[in-house]
This record gives sequence, structure tokens and C-alpha cells, in this order.
Amino acid sequence: MEYAVRDAGHYLIVEMAGAPSEPAVREMLKEMAARSTGGQVMGALIEVRVAYGLDLVSSRDLVLSLPSLGFPRSYRIAVLLLDEVASQAAQFAEDVAVNRGLAVRVFRDRAQALGWLEAGLTP
Repeated sequence: MEYAVRDAGHYLIVEMAGAPSEPAVREMLKEMAARSTGGQVMGALIEVRVAYGLDLVSSRDLVLSLPSLGFPRSYRIAVLLLDEVASQAAQFAEDVAVNRGLAVRVFRDRAQALGWLEAGLTP
């Protein structure tokens, strides 16, 4: 799996592509958390174009690890699916997050994803 993280002010833009694995996604999340310390960056837009979705256990475990990786509960993650390959895993991850009170949402439209992300970042 390949990914690139760039700063967009109060949030990160993450491009994720290729063949994902739980360790690779966890590495990406760790980098995101490290780049978000200090309170200036409070969200991320993750643009997903992958070869396949993660299995449901890995999806659940990654979502549940967000607080221990350093993401505060107020951190918002908008997952933008650029194709439907990872749809099932992404929707399951969103369900797990919502049930845990974490702000992770899945979108298929960039404007809607950015709207939701930016709405939660304004003071």
C-alpha cells in the first residue's frame, strides 16, 4: 500500500492506494497522529483508491485503536471512497466508529466530505 500525507491547514489530506494491510494502515494512522499533535490539525480527509478492502476484523481493530494512537475524540476523519472496492469495509468501520462515539464518516462525494470535515473544525 502507498500513501501520502499533506497538510491542508486545520486538517490533513491523505491519499491511500494499492493493496492495504492492517500493519500498513496502522503505520499511516500513526503518521497522521504524529502530524496532528499540538492541536492545530484536528481532522483528515482520506482519499481511498485501493485494490481491495480490509477484512472486517482488521477494520474494527483499526478504528478501535484510534484513541490509543493519539487521536482525540474530537478528531474528524472523512473517508472518501474513489471507487467501490473498499465500500463494505469502510461502511463497517464507520459503524464501529459511530458506536464508539468517534467521528469517522464515509463519503463518495468530495464536496460533501470536505463540508462535513470543515463543519466540525470551525470553532
